[in-house]
Amino acid sequence: MEEALNSSLRCHGKPLPPASLDILQDDFESSGVYSFGSDLVHKVTDQGGALEYDIALNWPNADRSAQYYLDAESSSDVLTGQMTFTLLYEKQDKTLGLLGRSHPVGSTAHGSRFG
Repeated sequence: MEEALNSSLRCHGKPLPPASLDILQDDFESSGVYSFGSDLVHKVTDQGGALEYDIALNWPNADRSAQYYLDAESSSDVLTGQMTFTLLYEKQDKTLGLLGRSHPVGSTAHGSRFG
């Protein structure tokens, strides 16, 4: 029974989100339909860890003194219950600094809240 369920619930079709995005202007938008396939999810969760996925925003023309509004939206029928976003920037010494974290918004799919 377990084998039949795993086979039926396997996710193959859609690619992973892009590993990096080039931002060439301040008014930037990117969208698409992506998924974390069963192989990736099992690889991480079988080791007892949380699923993490990084997307690098390459933004060479960002003005350090300006304020920007960044909006990351996602939808999912499985993972939204515990999904959060963290925005980091790379310092000159190549270490990462925190720019911000996601905040909870309503999730009608689960009747709960997610980050």
